[in-house]
Order: sequence, then C-alpha cells, then structure tokens
Amino acid sequence: MKIMILLTGESIIGDSNMPVVNAALVQLSDFYSRQRHDTDVVFESKTICSVSRETNSLAFWHQLYAAIVEANPNSYDGIIILHQTGVLEYTATFLSFMLSEVKIPVVLVSGDLPLNNDHANGYDNFLGAVDFLANQRIKGVFVPIHIDGKTYIHLGSRLIQAWPDGHYYKSLNDIYFGIMDENGFHWNKHEYNPTIEELNCKYRPQNRSTYIQNSNIVYIKPYPGLNYDIFDFKVKPVAVFHELYHSGTACTEADTQKYTITYFARKCINEDIAFYAAPFNTKIMSTTSKDMEAAGIKFISNMSVEAAYIKLIIAYGLFTDKCDILDFLNENIFFEKLFQS
Repeated sequence: MKIMILLTGESIIGDSNMPVVNAALVQLSDFYSRQRHDTDVVFESKTICSVSRETNSLAFWHQLYAAIVEANPNSYDGIIILHQTGVLEYTATFLSFMLSEVKIPVVLVSGDLPLNNDHANGYDNFLGAVDFLANQRIKGVFVPIHIDGKTYIHLGSRLIQAWPDGHYYKSLNDIYFGIMDENGFHWNKHEYNPTIEELNCKYRPQNRSTYIQNSNIVYIKPYPGLNYDIFDFKVKPVAVFHELYHSGTACTEADTQKYTITYFARKCINEDIAFYAAPFNTKIMSTTSKDMEAAGIKFISNMSVEAAYIKLIIAYGLFTDKCDILDFLNENIFFEKLFQS
C-alpha cells in the first residue's frame, strides 16, 4: 500500500532540532511502525511549504491543490496532508470542492497540541488516518480527530471550526462520517449522512484550469450594534459574505437604518456588489429571512458557514457570469449540503 504524505508546516511537531517537516514525517511514521508491526504501508513524502503560522493566503490552498494534482493522486492508495489546526476546516472544505473528481481518499492530519506534549492527539490522528486508508478506499476529503479513545472521521466539506480552547473539531450538526477503531471503520448511519457508495459514485468534473484566486470578497460577522456605515469600500469588493445569527436571522429593523443588514445590502447591490448570507436552513423561514430576501440578499443554504464562504470564493474563482455563480452555489458539490431543499 502506497501513501503520499504532503508536509505543510510545523504546528503539529513542536520543538525539534530537525527541520520541522522532516521531523514530522520521522516521528509519525516511526510511531505508526511501532503500532502496526506487520504493515505493508509505504510512505512517500513531499514538502509543499513550511509556514510556521496559520496562513492567510488563498495562494496556499491553490499551491496545495496543484501539488496534489501534479502528484498523479490516483497512482496512490491515499494522500495524507500534515496541516496546522487554525484553518483546518477551511482547507478541508476547499479541497473537498476542488478534488471532487479524485478517486482516492485525501486525509488531513493535525493535532490539538505539539507532538512533544504527552496529551497531544496528533499521533492518534495519524494512526487513525493510515488505518482508515488501509481499511477503506473511499473517495473524498476526510479529517480524523481522536477524542477520548475514539477516532472520529469527519467529511471535509462538513468540518466546522473548533472552539479555541477545546481543540476538538466537529462536523456540521455533529453528524460525523464514521469512527475508526481496532475493528475497522464504522459508518455513522444517519439520514443526512452520505453512504460510502454515494461518496464513491460522486463525480463532478470541472475545468479547474480556469480557476483564478479571488480574494476580493468581504466577510462580515454580525454583532449587536454593528453600524454598517463604517464600511466605506475604497477598494470595491466583488461580493459581501455576511454571516447570520441562529436560525438564519439578522437585524432588519432598528431605530436607525444604518444598523440593519437590509439597508447595507441594498446599498451594496446598488453599487453592483453582490450580497450573500449564511448559514441558512431552508426549512426555517422567519420574518427577517423574508426581509433579507426582499432586499436582494442571496442565501447559501443548508451547509456550514465555513463551507458557504469557501464555496463562494471558489465560485468567483471559476466563473464571471452571475447565473453560473448561483448555479454553483446551489449545487451539492460534495455533500456539503446537510439536506437538499
């Protein structure tokens, strides 16, 4: 069994006298060999970058994606990416969309603490990743997270951000894809969970050569008392992505209109700045939802806010036509939608 390991940074490793990317491979592969004596797994490695902090560059994602494509991924049984924790959910989502036609599993491995910490879960995450690849050949992007003796396998397109001091990532609505233990992989039977067969049959070819990195999208997180007049776009964005409160709500009524999302949306749309909002559940349509819809706001529905944001970035990177962008946002690319509306 041949696995490609892509090395991207040092946060999983901690202090070391070795170059950080080499140290990660040595420490993790040695640990795996000690745990699985009779393994036939062969690791090949490639260093993508050695950034020491969470990257804020869309170029990093494209660099990682390009490296996977150039490595001829279907010639391997699986790919493991050693990744930092801070933007793990965004990278997993990006790759889930961009690699939807790749036929092998791609697994992102991170750790809650550096490997030199006795309480770190990085070793167990890596062990769970290799066991998952050895046990199953399921196409898609996955993230193993070891908690309390169990390794949960999360679908990359549904991973949501971890609480800052809790470390542990979860899936949207806590619907993890499965569990990996000493007896193998156990799929989580849930009405909103795709089956193994569905994942393996999912295929969405796209002309990725047309993808252009587009960082000209403004992400706004609401809070009580937000004055929208503070947004004076000296550099005009192509779109605004506005996060919503619980149940897909936002402020649509106030004593002064500058505090309402509807006022701001109309202002942006009049200046030819598209306006999108998420998360939004199509089964819940409140009064504020109708007000926002009437103001021209487009909802990116039935997925995590992380997936909605990344999907919007990719849409504007692939298309220029507004109808094509909306079609892409509404399509279920790789099971990011919890359910179809």
